[in-house]
Amino acid sequence: MRIEWQIAFWLLMLVLIGFGVYLFANVLAPFVAALVLGYVLDPIVGRLQRLGLNRTAAALVILAIFVLLLLIVIIGVAPILGRQIVGFAESLPDYVAKLQSLVSNETSALLQKYGGEWLGKFGLDSATSADSIQKSLGNFVGQGVQWLGIS
Repeated sequence: MRIEWQIAFWLLMLVLIGFGVYLFANVLAPFVAALVLGYVLDPIVGRLQRLGLNRTAAALVILAIFVLLLLIVIIGVAPILGRQIVGFAESLPDYVAKLQSLVSNETSALLQKYGGEWLGKFGLDSATSADSIQKSLGNFVGQGVQWLGIS
């Protein structure tokens, strides 16, 4: 077999493997993360084994430390995150009003600048279209607020 065919074959295999990894990236990610985590934590487990723990107990100690650290982080972050969410919910009506006025102003400007003859072909005028867009945006935001249960 000529060297060119071998190079072409291995390049094709490399491309196919790369494509397979790309396709299954969401499935493979937890396994790759577990491999990396196991590789990184193996020296710590080895050190705990030298201190007299068996491998299972050393893994459980590491898991308990991880859960404890995770709980400490959650307990520390939860009040801050809660205040941020409450502040966002309180200022959401202002954001919605600003968004509606921005969309209304920009829609009117765009319809006047670009939409005149196109709207005329469909039998619409720019004032009616701007009002209908404003009404649609208001309905959309109202549904979003109902879904969030803010008001």
